Amino acid sequence: ALIAKLTHKERLVLLLSVETA
Repeated sequence: ALIAKLTHKERLVLLLSVETA
């Protein structure tokens, strides 16, 4: 999956952006 290529930090940022959307 695409998310597997992201770093741990990028994943956290992505999750936060989704939660606050």
